[in-house]
Amino acid sequence: MRYWINVYRAVSAYTTLRFYTAWVETSRSRQAGTRQKQSMFTTVTDLIATLRSAGDGSAGKAALTNGLNTAIDNLKNARDNVLTVQASVGAHMKELDYHDSTGDDLDIQYAATLDELMGLHEVKAIPNFSAQQLTLQAAQMTLKTMSGLSLFNYL
Repeated sequence: MRYWINVYRAVSAYTTLRFYTAWVETSRSRQAGTRQKQSMFTTVTDLIATLRSAGDGSAGKAALTNGLNTAIDNLKNARDNVLTVQASVGAHMKELDYHDSTGDDLDIQYAATLDELMGLHEVKAIPNFSAQQLTLQAAQMTLKTMSGLSLFNYL
């Protein structure tokens, strides 16, 4: 059981780490179609910078539109990545629950087997005890009868 608790803690720590670093794949037109990984927090920082530097005129509006579209795409990718990690962790948790219930079933089975091997069954013990007691009494009577024979008197 301790093993599964430690596995659960490790999976939980991994999930937390993945969530906080939530890497997203982003495609930026400035980089000629190459894809790079960017932190979700960097995306938010870039979005704030884009909103603060919004210029006037058609060039400013185009830069603002491009920056907003890039930020929205990055945030969508981040959400998708978080959902993927969450699904993965959910699958791991389901597997842990399965192994935990299997371990509980084995504990019950081992306890029953141990009780069967070491336990006292009154229904079987009473007749066995009576049979052993009868055998002992018969051996004692045989010894008493044999010791009463005259041949033993001469020895």
